[in-house]
Amino acid sequence: MKFLERRARPAEARLAPILADHEPPTFPQVTLRILAKLRDQECSTDEVSETLQWDPGLVVRLLRVVNSAA
Repeated sequence: MKFLERRARPAEARLAPILADHEPPTFPQVTLRILAKLRDQECSTDEVSETLQWDPGLVVRLLRVVNSAA
């Protein structure tokens, strides 16, 4: 097991600087659908989350905001 851990850590360390500033793209169509659902008073949070799952870039940005200290 330790052999595998040793190999995984250097690979992660090499990838970290490469992917540090990379953000997945957001899709404007999904963003517009989410905004429309948020404006709809009868829309449930489940409907918003189902739509949100189709945009990984927006999910990453949302998680950064939610997990930030601010």
